[in-house]
Amino acid sequence: MTPTASDVSCAEHMIRTHCPIEWPETRRCNNCHGRFPCMAHEWAWAVLTAAGRSESEILSLDVRTGPWS
Repeated sequence: MTPTASDVSCAEHMIRTHCPIEWPETRRCNNCHGRFPCMAHEWAWAVLTAAGRSESEILSLDVRTGPWS
């Protein structure tokens, strides 16, 4: 199934907000604080992959300037 433009837009936003942060015990999601990758990040990654995005294109969506931004 090909993702819609709306799915892709939502997935791009989710990749930006559900990104990893380092905690003393493990990597966690910056948004929901679950173990990384959280379900939202996994869904977004699958949608963008199905839309034809490469790994480097998806990783480039994380434009944070620091580990807590």
